[in-house]
Order: sequence, then structure tokens, then C-alpha cells
Amino acid sequence: MSIYITKNICRDFVQGSQTVHALKNVSLNIKKEELTIFKGRSGSGKTTLMNIMGGLDRPTSGTVILDKHDLTEMADFERDNLRRTDIGFVFQSIALISVMNAYENVEFGLRVAGKETKNWSQTVKKSLELVGLSKRMYHKPHQLSGGEQQRVAIARAIVHRPRIVFADEPTAELDTHLGLQVVLLFKRLVREEGITVIMTTHDPSMNEIADHVISLEDGEVVDET
Repeated sequence: MSIYITKNICRDFVQGSQTVHALKNVSLNIKKEELTIFKGRSGSGKTTLMNIMGGLDRPTSGTVILDKHDLTEMADFERDNLRRTDIGFVFQSIALISVMNAYENVEFGLRVAGKETKNWSQTVKKSLELVGLSKRMYHKPHQLSGGEQQRVAIARAIVHRPRIVFADEPTAELDTHLGLQVVLLFKRLVREEGITVIMTTHDPSMNEIADHVISLEDGEVVDET
């Protein structure tokens, strides 16, 4: 069953006297509870597409349907609420708060989502346990490896139990072994927690793990497997 349907998505950016066509008539069908990878070189449009599907940006034209709701027709406050409740984000930069330990960084995700304080401790600890960091929850970011920091970021993204997680180049700063661990973790979250994961990557070694791979080039879908 589909969770996302995009129809003829276009996104143009004006740079000086020129118009850059970042996305050109992108139509996709993304199924629930799968790991989908957007792959392509820098500038292919994969991050732009992810930002539009995640409600961080609006297309110039076209439609994004999320569970029968038209994301492109939503008011800004409706999209804000959707991101807080139904969507989690993992960014390449990780963006952990340096003065907070792992537990506090993940707890911050609950605060942003506006969740009730009841059972916060149990919820945070479960999320850290899911990513294999229950014994490192009181360590600050500088005391954690790059792979551990990325797993804290993932725990923060899933702590409010979103239906969808978007991960933009989550393995870019990791070596191949650690990157593989992160992608396998996403696969486990899909299988055990029923979360739909959509991630971008330029690393072809990750494609075999995905349920669905979408290749983009110059703003267009050129292949799907």
C-alpha cells in the first residue's frame, strides 16, 4: 500500500537571470514500511525531492499525496504539525547539541514533537536501545564515535514514533563499515517498528539493502528497481 504518491513534481530556483530546474516532472509511488533509496550524484535533485516530500519545501508545480492528503495544498501550520507528529529527519550534519548527552539529545526530540511528559524516560531509553546505545546514553557527542553520533540522531528522529523517516546522506561522513551498520539499522526499523524510511545516498553499495531504489539525474527519474 502506498504512503506517498507524487505527480509531475517540478521545482525551479531563480539564480540571477537564470532559472535552475532542480526537479522535472517527477512522479513516484512510495510504499509503506519499506526502505526507499534516492540515489544520484550531487545536483541530481534527490535532496530537493526529499525536502518537498518532507514538507520542508513546496514544489513549483505538481502534487504530493501523503496518505490521501495533498501536502501541497496544506497551510504552513498544518505542514508544521505534520512534521512534528508523523515525520522524523536525519541530516548529514547530525546536528546533535554538544552540551547535551545522548539521552538529553533524544529527549529533545520529544520536546520538539510536543509529546506529553508521561513515560518520557521509558520512551527515550527504548529508542536508544533500538539503536544499540543503551550503555552510552549519558555520554556527550564528543565522547561518541561518528557512527554512535549518527545512531543518536536516528534515535532522536524516531523517538516520537513517526510514520516516516527521511535521512539525507546519513552515511556520507562514515566509512563503509559504519555506513552499512546505519543502513541495516534503518532496515531493522522498517521491519520491527513499521517505519517507512526514505534516504538519499550516492554510495552504490547501499542499493542492495533497499526495497526500492530510485535513480535521479539532472532532476529527473531515470531508473527504478
